[in-house]
Amino acid sequence: MGRVPSSVQALSDVDISGWSLRDKIGQLLIVGYRSPQQIRKLKVGGLVLFAWNLGDSVEDTRRIVQKIKKEAAEELKAPLFLATDQEGGRVLRIREGMTPFPDAAAMGAMQDPYLAFRVGKAMGLELASLGLNMNFAPVLDLGNSKSFLGNRIWGENVDGVGFPAVSFIRGQRAAGVVDVAKHFPGHGMTNMDSHFELPQIQKTREQLLNQDLAPFRLAIGEGVLALMTAHVEYPKIAPGPASLSEVFLTDILRKELGFEGLVITDDLEMDGVKMGASQDYGDLALQALKAGSDMILLVWSKDRQEAIFQRLEKAVLAGEISEAWLDQKLRRILAVKAKSIGLRHDAFENPFWRENLRLPETLTLATEVSERAIRWLSGPETKIRGDLQKRWGESWDIYLPQGSYRRLWMEGRPRDKVTVYSTRGQGQETFLADLSKKLQRKSDTPLLVLTPPRRDMKEALFWSMGKLLGKQALLERSDKTVLWIHQGLQPVVIRDGVESQGLGILSLFSASDLSLAALQSQLGPVR
Repeated sequence: MGRVPSSVQALSDVDISGWSLRDKIGQLLIVGYRSPQQIRKLKVGGLVLFAWNLGDSVEDTRRIVQKIKKEAAEELKAPLFLATDQEGGRVLRIREGMTPFPDAAAMGAMQDPYLAFRVGKAMGLELASLGLNMNFAPVLDLGNSKSFLGNRIWGENVDGVGFPAVSFIRGQRAAGVVDVAKHFPGHGMTNMDSHFELPQIQKTREQLLNQDLAPFRLAIGEGVLALMTAHVEYPKIAPGPASLSEVFLTDILRKELGFEGLVITDDLEMDGVKMGASQDYGDLALQALKAGSDMILLVWSKDRQEAIFQRLEKAVLAGEISEAWLDQKLRRILAVKAKSIGLRHDAFENPFWRENLRLPETLTLATEVSERAIRWLSGPETKIRGDLQKRWGESWDIYLPQGSYRRLWMEGRPRDKVTVYSTRGQGQETFLADLSKKLQRKSDTPLLVLTPPRRDMKEALFWSMGKLLGKQALLERSDKTVLWIHQGLQPVVIRDGVESQGLGILSLFSASDLSLAALQSQLGPVR
């Protein structure tokens, strides 16, 4: 059963008789920050900060957060949750002045709970230094190489996700940051993006309980304080988005899994949650709360935030929901705040806030994670690594996907002949023809092919490349050294246990800049 803060019972005696209806309703909202007016007018319980509202530097972020806290102390009955998404890799909302930790897939690939704990703590301390107290992480979804979540997923099985991610949760909590694990009940086993459509996953209730829900069960056992719901449908279990379903949020999450912490919706402005084009956002919010959510997340539109507030206020005044029902959700929110950030406003400005930002030891930690997350999948590792390291000073033929990879690679390898190819646009036939010629050419120049995570390229292109490289793998003898490097979760292995002299397959379990630098350092010394 899930553990809840010891303060829950004590909070049943907290006097909220002086709270107005507006004070209570506001606590149920977490909104994207735009102005102090949201605090004054909506009495919100939390604010979300992203790259677009955090400023251009850690100094800007710190000033913005202090301004928010000052306004909250004057207007609100309880302190704010101040949240962001700081997962690692491509989901780092704050980059300038912070440690560039790699993707969650890299941490999952290591299978080192203590290292995951250290990353969680270091990341949490950096957020806390800026005044942020809630992180929408970790991602607990099980996934595969084609999942729309990409490298945000810790792994493909329960052990790969659950134990390292739970250690990450412990680390964040040690830093004083509220952990919000996501996306319940599991969003990873689909390549459909719920920002734009409602994904469907054809699993039974038994399959879900034994597979996707297992990491969430581990986190609940650890006492995770909050979970974020997913806009995804399991039609064999219940119709419509799980984020609006009483079956998922009350029957399964609350009753079966015993979770008594906070349930927060994913952003209600995502297209995946809409049941129809005319669906009212206030009605969506009310439906989510009735299903079992405690807090509504709405990131973008100020008008929609106000519409939700007014709809909830109207529902209480009209008797559609009772104020006692509202108080139950309020007390759960206050219980988590009491356990984590306290119920008193803290105006103290820490003059030493820079002390935990981008420390040499955290940069070393991030590099260690990147290096240990490089995995050899198949092929003659000893021979190919030896050939590459022996010939490190030569010029190589390098194929890189479009993006910043060319710049990053050339910073360490300026003499290589680099070809950049499009993963989704025009020119793919030309690229494949060129790659085929290079593989057939008798030249012994080392050849390295880097592919992005499979979700970031056309599936037809991936298989065409695999067919070409597969022929190389089946050659019994080859003087050409060829290495295929895939970023993200493990891709298709051409031939399990292949010991040919033709091809090595290696996986970078991260698409971060640090991982590319770590790969270069592993292949050979800089000269």
